[in-house]
Amino acid sequence: WDFTTPNAGFAIWLEDMERQKVYNGTAWVFFGSTVNHESLTGVTPDQHHPQAHTLGSHTTKEHAELTEVTPDQHHPQAHTLGSHNTKGHGELDGVTSDQHHIKTGNYEVFGLTEEVTAFPAAEAANLGRFMRERASAGEVTRLCVCVQNAASDYEWVQLAIST
Repeated sequence: WDFTTPNAGFAIWLEDMERQKVYNGTAWVFFGSTVNHESLTGVTPDQHHPQAHTLGSHTTKEHAELTEVTPDQHHPQAHTLGSHNTKGHGELDGVTSDQHHIKTGNYEVFGLTEEVTAFPAAEAANLGRFMRERASAGEVTRLCVCVQNAASDYEWVQLAIST
């Protein structure tokens, strides 16, 4: 065996630890543990580097206190319906009072459905429409959706049937 003293910056990989160590001139330290402005060549303490910030990392979120951000600039933000004070149709953009949303009852879930005694024509106007068909009392109920098939025709596809 030849034993030598490594130069500062000499690095080794420790397989059993799956870590890298580097010799800092006096001791072996984990790679990256001694990185600072002084140990980076050509970088001075007054130099700043790109850093990703999240809104949560700032103490303030006010436009006036954020550099180069004006009140008319808006930033992506995830909203949930629960984060709003109201859920009225009139206060939701693009939602009209005749639009209905999936509602869970005792045992049935019907999204945008209406019960009819016969399906209307399968056509573009009904594309994506869910319908419940029940011909009369005592008959089964079929849940169908209007789709466009491979031949570019429209058809009602049965999703479920009552027993």
